[in-house]
Amino acid sequence: MRHLVLVSLLALSSAGLAQAWKVAEDGDYTLIQPEGTIVVDSKAPQIILSPKASGLEATYGFFYWHDSWVYETLAKGKVESVSCEGGSLKLSGLWGTRDDVQPMAYQMTLDAIENGVKATLKLRKPKTLNLTHGVYTYASFGKATDIFAVSPFDEYLAIASGMSHWAKELTYGQVGKMGISVKLPNFLPVRVAGSKTVEQAIASKKQFDSADEVIAQVSFAFAKMPDEVPATGISCSKPLALSAKAPATAKTYSKIELDVDLQGKWENPYDPDEVTLDAFVTDTDGKTYTMPGFYMVPMRIREIEGNEIIGYGGNGTWKVRLTAFKPGELRVKLVAKDNTGSVEYTLPNPITITASKERGFVRVSPIDPHYFIHDNGETHLPIGHNIPIYRAGEFGHLKGIQLMAENGENWNRWWLSSYGLGLEWEEGLVRYRQKQAAQVDHVLDAAEKYDFYYMMCLDTHQDFRQQGWKDNPYNKANGGPCENVVDWFTNEEAAKIYLKRLRYQVARWTYSQRIQCWEFGNEFEGWANSPTKTIIEWHRKMAPALAKLDPYDHLITTSWWGKTGPVECWEIPEMDIVQTHCYTNNDLNVAKQTIEFCTTQWNNFKKPHIFAEFGIRSHSTTADKDPKGWALHNANWAALMTGCNGNPMPWWHENYIAPLNLFFHFKALRNFANGIPFGQEVFDIIPIGISDFDPVPIKDPAQRDVVVQSFAGFRKANTDQFKIDQFGEISDARELLATVQGTGHENLRTFPTFTVNFPEDGFFMPFIDTVSNSGHLKIYVDDKLAFEKEYPCGEGHGKSWVYRKEWTLWESVYKEEVKVPIAAGTRTIRLENHGKDWIKIPHYTFTGCRHSKIPQAIATGIASKSITLAWLQNAESTWYNHENSIVEPLPKATFSIPVPKDGAYQVEFWETWHGKPLKTETYQAKNKTIEITLDTLETDIALKIRQ
Repeated sequence: MRHLVLVSLLALSSAGLAQAWKVAEDGDYTLIQPEGTIVVDSKAPQIILSPKASGLEATYGFFYWHDSWVYETLAKGKVESVSCEGGSLKLSGLWGTRDDVQPMAYQMTLDAIENGVKATLKLRKPKTLNLTHGVYTYASFGKATDIFAVSPFDEYLAIASGMSHWAKELTYGQVGKMGISVKLPNFLPVRVAGSKTVEQAIASKKQFDSADEVIAQVSFAFAKMPDEVPATGISCSKPLALSAKAPATAKTYSKIELDVDLQGKWENPYDPDEVTLDAFVTDTDGKTYTMPGFYMVPMRIREIEGNEIIGYGGNGTWKVRLTAFKPGELRVKLVAKDNTGSVEYTLPNPITITASKERGFVRVSPIDPHYFIHDNGETHLPIGHNIPIYRAGEFGHLKGIQLMAENGENWNRWWLSSYGLGLEWEEGLVRYRQKQAAQVDHVLDAAEKYDFYYMMCLDTHQDFRQQGWKDNPYNKANGGPCENVVDWFTNEEAAKIYLKRLRYQVARWTYSQRIQCWEFGNEFEGWANSPTKTIIEWHRKMAPALAKLDPYDHLITTSWWGKTGPVECWEIPEMDIVQTHCYTNNDLNVAKQTIEFCTTQWNNFKKPHIFAEFGIRSHSTTADKDPKGWALHNANWAALMTGCNGNPMPWWHENYIAPLNLFFHFKALRNFANGIPFGQEVFDIIPIGISDFDPVPIKDPAQRDVVVQSFAGFRKANTDQFKIDQFGEISDARELLATVQGTGHENLRTFPTFTVNFPEDGFFMPFIDTVSNSGHLKIYVDDKLAFEKEYPCGEGHGKSWVYRKEWTLWESVYKEEVKVPIAAGTRTIRLENHGKDWIKIPHYTFTGCRHSKIPQAIATGIASKSITLAWLQNAESTWYNHENSIVEPLPKATFSIPVPKDGAYQVEFWETWHGKPLKTETYQAKNKTIEITLDTLETDIALKIRQ
């Protein structure tokens, strides 16, 4: 029997006579209903429902996320009072128990209803509590895990582990037995967080004011499950036979779908070891290629009350999907094989192809390999931000894509993950989730409507570490071939299974010009305990395998969280695109780092570079830190003007970009970029000189904080001595490693020592993030002990904790800033860790140590034979300074911009906040240089220079 969860919008029956609660000796309360028993643990409020004669037991609890994604369950709260009167049970207390968090106050009333109970939660939060994802109930299941529900169309909806949806009612249970329904007053998000856990929002507000009393309601009731489950027609046992229907005509780059009637003998039509369908295609030029066919179960996607509902749409069927690049004819022969033999079928007539106005697939430009073009030669410049998870929500599903398209954005990444659009989290491997596959079909159709492109990310590290690996079907504990995560890269059986999935994905989706590229995975360092060398060797095998499978030659890439990634990976010939991911995790000017990363990728590789993840914080939203989006603005312009294909793609769509309506930052960049001949001419990064600053000093405060970022790397640093100059620059910056090692890795151990001048009394503030096993931090100032603290690891230590089974140790996440007073003068500050393992310190702050009276500017640009582009920035115009209202205008300065030759040039000045031209002026170039003097520069300006 499949493990299914189904969404129901059917109403519960009207309330009947209330039953009475009974209290047991242990203080728990029991409610006996005609079809089952409800027990409430009054010491750790949870609701346990047991339908009669079903074998099912479901435990319902409540939780919320706050601040830096800290998980608080009601069961770990403090019950202050319990009262019971007939069918009404009331519990009140505090929700949240950690020392550094003020708890939420709650009152929960449980009223008996017909065959169930209604829970009403009254919530009031303190001002200091920042909710990041609202209030949820969760259901965890014991023995009976065959779970179903009924959709509003009297059909069944397969939702396997990792799904997300919106629903008013969920119904759980085994076929033909009593189950449990969970009902809410309106549509709210629901997701399956594992094979036995379902999470359902119960409060419509993710965040609410401390003055508000929020009321959330949810009803639990016993409900009869259906007696039958409709068959999806997956297995087949018939003599091998084959025929097909195809459209008579099609346009170039459109989807050409063949309906194939294939009969044979198989148990699993997704497994090419049991049955295969291949199309042998001859195009109008006489070239031939092979396109695999695929099996699918049709799904119906509809909107109800603005929410997407999906259900079965018919019996399973076989398809072949093709496209054509040129007008003419396609001739198709089909070949099917099962374990009994093979059969052929040739379409009686060719498919006639007529021309369309489509631009075609995204390719690397043969003129300038740093950029993209389409098949028709037009520029393709991707501008977008990340919405990787296809899920319900106010800005979810395709609503976010629509908003992006309306504001000049044209691409997104979709994660094919367990909790996104991934296919493999069904009942065992090579059993592909058809709901998720249908949603990919849906987003590709929408891409045609919105003129959008996608990077299809085939895996992500979250599925190969911690709980993700525990649930992963490749895990031997779940019936897979891999004992450990690293085996996924080296195990031959795992490779065969992976290639089967690649074949299915290519067969179903490679027809689409809207797939900008395939991305093997999101941030491969995250695959637990897997050496980089092993990962790169895997890419050396899989990149050519994917290229061979895909007859339409989509571009291929992958990604790493280590900023610009390993050079050896990008040197693989089939790796068409270079990527960067960066979360700065500091308060510095993001433009400077962006320029550094883009320049590195440009100089190292003659390949397109995309900056596919970006943010100023990696583990928390930025809405409270940069509400106007200055970091987005600065990174966008710095990247475009330093050879990046588009902009650094920011994170935090649903809780930052969309609710704060920051889409205009992408529209501004698109306005400027329209018409620039990227990929049609050869561009180079140009050096821009800055001189002749007006001597007028910047007003006080003359001193700013220095924030120094550390770098990932589990190795021994080449130096432990770091000097910080008056402008905030640090020597040997990349040797300041994030992990300060303890006694567990003596061979990697160094103690970072900083020499820095404090103009006045201040503070040294290292940020303590994650600690492994245990940490013991000592900080010495001028060789005198100034600070000492133990950082134990385990349950109850830090803001969160996890047990690392592979290393038999605990890790605790502290996320706290140490504050050590420092007297004015030149000081030497040394950190030592005498704990059992490492302490991760992502950044250090030295207050008041950066001199700001000397004006600072940033300038970057690119040029081709017909146009020169430049971006000039007041370096004080950072997100941090804007948020703290300490931006001083750049005084009079001259910028020297190189151009191809001497003579007159038209310089178009652009306002960058909304992307509008301001004025056009004529300049004379001498010695192939234009001198542009600005009397002042508040923030930044962009230039288009043409002769």
